[in-house]
Amino acid sequence: MRTTHPRLKARIFVWATILIAGLGWIPAMAIIFAGATTPTVLWQWWQVLLIGTVTGAAAGSALGVVLGWWAPRLGSVDS
Repeated sequence: MRTTHPRLKARIFVWATILIAGLGWIPAMAIIFAGATTPTVLWQWWQVLLIGTVTGAAAGSALGVVLGWWAPRLGSVDS
């Protein structure tokens, strides 16, 4: 049976975590930028606050979906 050195396994785990987090931020940032570029100078302050809250929640949800899908597949460094 082939075993992997613990330090190598930890390094792979760290880089996989960084990759997954980076992939998760792609849709999140797209949503954030879409929400940030939507308001015009004619919008009321409460409308800007509302669109910021909605897009922030949507971006957080998108990030959570991506991380929630991929992170459990990583396992742990110890396994």
